Amino acid sequence: MWKNFDTHFKRLLDNLRRHRRDIETQASLAEIERNHALREEQDKQFYADEKRERAKMSMAVIEKISPANFTLDRETISKSWRKDPGFGSWLLNHDQMKSWLDWGDIDARVLWLKGIPGAGKVFFLLP
Repeated sequence: MWKNFDTHFKRLLDNLRRHRRDIETQASLAEIERNHALREEQDKQFYADEKRERAKMSMAVIEKISPANFTLDRETISKSWRKDPGFGSWLLNHDQMKSWLDWGDIDARVLWLKGIPGAGKVFFLLP
């Protein structure tokens, strides 16, 4: 008595289908876990980049609202003056500056300078 093909191999085919489903499920789980790990790594990288960008923006704001470094400006001007003896002579050769520096000219005791507040424009010369 020979059984037909379906009867004889049905159990074997069912087992193969079940194993195929199990393998596909395991492959999907492994892929999901790998994708989850990649996502976590990308999130860490994003937050680190965001933190660096915020720190950079904070430093830019601090630099904008911080007072000027007058020591550095003075050193730069001093170096320029030493390199070129004619540096800034245009100011000293200006007619209004000459008359202001001339002690004999009573009318030129005030030299009006324009500039931002706190830039050091006020200077008193007492005879």
